[in-house]
Amino acid sequence: MSEEFWWKHCGFFYKAAIRCKLVQNVHRGFFEALDRLNLPPGIKVLDAGCGTGNSTFPLAERGFNVLAIDFGLSVINQARALNLKKYHFTRIRFGLMDLSRNLPIKDNAFDLVASLHCIMKVKNVDLTLKEFYRILKPGGRAVISTTPDSYTIPQWLMLYAAEHGWLKTFWDIRWLIAWAIPYFVFTSRSERRNEHRWDEKEFSLRMENAGFRTLHMKREPYINVGCLIGVFEKPGKTPGA
Repeated sequence: MSEEFWWKHCGFFYKAAIRCKLVQNVHRGFFEALDRLNLPPGIKVLDAGCGTGNSTFPLAERGFNVLAIDFGLSVINQARALNLKKYHFTRIRFGLMDLSRNLPIKDNAFDLVASLHCIMKVKNVDLTLKEFYRILKPGGRAVISTTPDSYTIPQWLMLYAAEHGWLKTFWDIRWLIAWAIPYFVFTSRSERRNEHRWDEKEFSLRMENAGFRTLHMKREPYINVGCLIGVFEKPGKTPGA
């Protein structure tokens, strides 16, 4: 099974991962960075790589009008079903789109692009970032997380256990293990490691090459690969100003 197949059709396993403290910390850090922008309700947001809705529903809860896109029909359908069953948001639209291609979206259509831990797996990522720039209004913002670190899992476990002890280590990652075991069994090692791993300098350079201005960056611990959360701006008049 390829990793692409996994994310298109097996995203339901992430329901276990999201219960892990470290994954929750990444989500918390992402939305803390977003909330510091003080964006008003009613703005238009692209949730790029929405999966089963872990970022989509918090965006809608903030009063934003959200277009949530992913390349996996299975995960999109799960997000739709969850909205119908639990959330009942009318301000969310779901779309099947591939971030590695030109997006069928008009120029200057959104006030915010939010992408939670997705772009490190996008094949043609520089095109993706340029597309984010194109569809944002002048003054629009992008809050994006990616992968900065390259520890192996054993290295990370040793570091974390040295600080917290082994009992707490396994307690903190117990839900992530429920996600990781089938993921590691059914995807190849080469595909799991085939991702962009950018430090602050590289991340900022990639975004600036696409036309953005870097506003803020912050790291969050996330197992062996870490998480780097960046906030960027398309130069111009700020939405709502």
